[in-house]
Amino acid sequence: MSKFPGFLRSCLACLICVLPLADAHAEDVTLSGVTFSLPDTGWERQEGSGSIILRRTWDRDEAAGRDEAGAALIQILPVTNATDFDASFDQLFGLFPDLAEDDPLIDSEGRTVNGHDIRMELRCCTSQQDLTVSATLAGIATEGLGQYIMLIEMELHDEDSEVAEAAFSDIVRSVRFSSDEEAFALAPPEGAGGLEGIYTTLTSTLMPNVFGGLDFVAENRVLALDSGGLFSTVIPAGTIPDHCASAPTDCGTYRLLGGGVFSSADTIEMAEVANEYGILEVSREPFSGGKEQLVIGDTTYDRVPPLSAGTTFEGTWRFFWASSGMTATSSGGVSSERILTLTPDGRFSLTGSSGFMSSFDGADATTSVAGAGADPLRSGTYRVEGYELMLTGEDGQTVTQSLFLPEPGSDELLVIGGDNYLKEE
Repeated sequence: MSKFPGFLRSCLACLICVLPLADAHAEDVTLSGVTFSLPDTGWERQEGSGSIILRRTWDRDEAAGRDEAGAALIQILPVTNATDFDASFDQLFGLFPDLAEDDPLIDSEGRTVNGHDIRMELRCCTSQQDLTVSATLAGIATEGLGQYIMLIEMELHDEDSEVAEAAFSDIVRSVRFSSDEEAFALAPPEGAGGLEGIYTTLTSTLMPNVFGGLDFVAENRVLALDSGGLFSTVIPAGTIPDHCASAPTDCGTYRLLGGGVFSSADTIEMAEVANEYGILEVSREPFSGGKEQLVIGDTTYDRVPPLSAGTTFEGTWRFFWASSGMTATSSGGVSSERILTLTPDGRFSLTGSSGFMSSFDGADATTSVAGAGADPLRSGTYRVEGYELMLTGEDGQTVTQSLFLPEPGSDELLVIGGDNYLKEE
């Protein structure tokens, strides 16, 4: 595998200089027995030496926030030694020694929807020819065949980086090793399914924030189950299969294992889509329960029934979120608040506000910044049906959000769009 770093170094030179590359069109391409799909617009392509290189550049544009010209390169290389997959994977970061020595910002492994081993890492950042460089590498292998796909970003930020990373993840998800495989589709395994309904559990934890402090986070985690073997971690708008087809990163598959003629299943296997690269993380945990309650591992999920069409509420509910902290030389915080009033005649009003502050102690002085804002009053009519809350403003525009009551029969807490609204006295 020692030939790869030298090859990639020459690819980097291609990225910096200007070479006559052909426009990349949307098409399926097969390389060393592995098929994948290329992005349809915006990328130039070069083929040779059993590899494919895609390149895209962004000109300097101060109005668009680009202080320097930026570029991205996607390299698609065959795995020549799948039996030593991890060692070969690590060698590919040898192009940038500083990156190879650092711990990856993202490190994930699992299997694809087609059952193949996949590993990916993101490493950032180093300097190459006075440009900031990051690299993301994905490797997929099965039975002696494999594919490495590497994204190199140079001076890319915000929207430009998102465009490059989206094209890269699209290619990774499209990899397949035979003609009967699909590029990316959640297909429940044999024997999957058997459960149905929407369940929730309350979780809480302390999480570090960007200000150097800790935030207390409490949320009602959702588990929506389809009888065919799909699950979603959000309440879908429509059916679970339709939602998972359009937003697979919310979803996964499940199947019940164990049991026998005189006993029920005692284990649940869940394969969840972990990220935009299509990596499935598979877990097996003890399982028990019935229609109204499920116990998965140490977590108890309670079934949440749908609300009848025409359900109304009376009262005012408040959502509040804040994050703050301090270090030896700085402090800061942000907050957001929304107040929702619902009346039995189907009317609503919604107000909101937000604020922020930060300070930094320099050598000679302390610099402070603060600000606040208020959202305009919104009002109109509302309608509830199933797990949805539809707000129609005075201008006729409708916004639909998910809605459920974690404690059936009690409106002390409404979970709207994943946020907790507590009823005020």
